[in-house]
Amino acid sequence: MKPVLVCDYFKNDYSSLFEQVGIPFEVAHSVDGANRRLTEDPEGFSLLLIDPVSHFEGCQDSLRALTASAMKKMPVMFYTTLGPKLLEEEMEMLLGTHYVALLKKEEPENTKNFKGAIMLYAK
Repeated sequence: MKPVLVCDYFKNDYSSLFEQVGIPFEVAHSVDGANRRLTEDPEGFSLLLIDPVSHFEGCQDSLRALTASAMKKMPVMFYTTLGPKLLEEEMEMLLGTHYVALLKKEEPENTKNFKGAIMLYAK
């Protein structure tokens, strides 16, 4: 099983969930770090999980580029423990209203266990 690449400033709650159920993962503590790992090993991850809330202010362009690049290779999930409303506001600020509308429409059933999770599908 390919690991999940987690892009988060902190090693968050979901990390212990991954450990409990045996899902391999790697944490990149910055957008640049996640970009670097995807460049080094473009086929090495099954999913990119990003916690965008507050941690990546000022990195909107880098986050857009990371998302667009990763979506060509794998699903991308944006996640926060702070709830769906705040996540939606952050997504609008970071990626723009076009992306938020797309995300709302594409939200799959299997994310209901992740409070506030929104998934982007690779095209």
